[in-house]
Amino acid sequence: MKVFISWSGATGKAIAVVLKEWIPLLLQDVDVFISPDIEKGEVWFGKLMKMLIESKFGIICVTEESLVSPWVNFEVGVIASVQKKNVAPFLVHVDASSLADNPLHLFQYLNNDKDSIKELILDINNKLDNPVNDGIVIRHFESYYPELERKISTILEEESKGKKEVKKTITNEIIYNELNRIRMLLNELSERTRYDYLTGLITRPLDSTHLSNEEINKIAGAISKGITQDKADK
Repeated sequence: MKVFISWSGATGKAIAVVLKEWIPLLLQDVDVFISPDIEKGEVWFGKLMKMLIESKFGIICVTEESLVSPWVNFEVGVIASVQKKNVAPFLVHVDASSLADNPLHLFQYLNNDKDSIKELILDINNKLDNPVNDGIVIRHFESYYPELERKISTILEEESKGKKEVKKTITNEIIYNELNRIRMLLNELSERTRYDYLTGLITRPLDSTHLSNEEINKIAGAISKGITQDKADK
């Protein structure tokens, strides 16, 4: 039996690859397809449509990227349009409320937890022409689930780390630009005014390692006020 996994974005793709490798460990009669399986040189749209139509089960890796992906919605629509097919949105780093305004809210979703994934495997097994005994499937699941959990956790940790690095880079750039602006303003102040307005405001070096955005804004405001006062004195 063919199972199609739909994804969008780096995290979705990584999860899809892990599921493709993991599901057949439990259910040998399942052939899992994801879009990277299309060989170079193939007429990709024809191959994709063939797999969408032939698949009896669809797993949708629901990430922030896939929620706004028209292509994922297209794949879901093709799978769901054929009778007796299951579509299972797999929530990855998103919660159920994210599906409210998305076509995926029409389908029964599963969370990224042991019980939900076990139910998914049992549902796929029950769609097979020759289902495996549920007890055997569950025993295999208990043996292989820790591997899946570890791999998914690693992917999600890398995703979180990447987001933090991007946020940190953007924040540092903003702070760096603000500090340059402050230094330029400082050059406009007379020595006395600089002392008057900065005494008590700066107790640490002017660098992005120590100053917060709030402190920077406070300093910048004080300096601007000092420049105005300087001009008035002149």
